[in-house]
Amino acid sequence: MPELEPEESLEEEEPPPTRPLHQSPPELLALELPLSEVLPGASAGVSGTGSGPALTVTLTRLFTLTVEPAAGFCPMMVPAGLSLYCSVVLRPPLPAANAQTATIGAAVAVCRAVQMLCGLELAIKWVNDLYYKGKKVCGILTEAGTDLESGQLEWLVVGIGLNLTATAEDFPPELTAKAGSLYPGGPAPVSRAALAGAIGRELLALCPGFACLDEYRARCFVPGHWVTVCTGSETYAAQALSIDDAGRLVVQREGGRTEALRCGEVTIRPTKTE
Repeated sequence: MPELEPEESLEEEEPPPTRPLHQSPPELLALELPLSEVLPGASAGVSGTGSGPALTVTLTRLFTLTVEPAAGFCPMMVPAGLSLYCSVVLRPPLPAANAQTATIGAAVAVCRAVQMLCGLELAIKWVNDLYYKGKKVCGILTEAGTDLESGQLEWLVVGIGLNLTATAEDFPPELTAKAGSLYPGGPAPVSRAALAGAIGRELLALCPGFACLDEYRARCFVPGHWVTVCTGSETYAAQALSIDDAGRLVVQREGGRTEALRCGEVTIRPTKTE
């Protein structure tokens, strides 16, 4: 009778220690969220296909974020345990042209969750950066898949990074004046898992229409300021006027021409160019 091979151990290995990225080369950082504390029935990874339910929300058990300097991303990561990183998979029945509303909805959902659990009110810098006490504490990135024949969204992934207890020493030196946390140095009165669950529930409440534009406008501090606009092709000064009904930032260039921005980076500046 052949000998049976011993069963593999199911014990999880201890994750390697992580370091601030300014002390080491760009690398992967993994943060594990206890699913039982997030959403009932949540599972690991992206579930379902385009033929599945019209709306599926999944909070991944293991979320990894890769920093790609060549792609122009700024390494805003901090040591494990000090921030919340989560991804939410949505399948809203939306035309691809309306994907901007999902990004707007994600910003509002995080603001609502933080206000409900922490009692803190965040402000929005168009289009999806969240600020507290003048510093950026949260960034949101969205990616989507589109059915080219119908023009409808097949899926949309919202990636959220929220700084909870990181201090200035945890950020790269060039970011210490810009980046912040909700509770620098800690402790935070709420767990990361509870916050992730609250964000997921708020997003569910806004789906599929993401009808929260008035609240987004009220929280956005950019209109009324002079800004520096950076697009993929040019950089220029303009005055931010308003957020239109499509979630675009309406700006007026110094020469008087008005434009509606769907994407790009804006930075508040003191005045127009002299």
